Amino acid sequence: DVVRPYGEEGLVRIADDVDTFVAAADAAMREARDPRRLARVDEMLATMSWDRTWAAMEAVMREALARRGAAEASQV
Repeated sequence: DVVRPYGEEGLVRIADDVDTFVAAADAAMREARDPRRLARVDEMLATMSWDRTWAAMEAVMREALARRGAAEASQV
């Protein structure tokens, strides 16, 4: 949920180890007040909401359950 899309869009930094984390935190603090960066973040977040995220997740789960039910029915 964080790597895609936020990390891929460069809106957050992803760290796999201590050194990378420290470098990422330093860079993030330097960028914290950059109005261009903040505008990019605001633009991205304006297209998202928890309601949309949940609706997409629910649709995927319902589709998976429907496929499972169809597969089980065909085995009977």
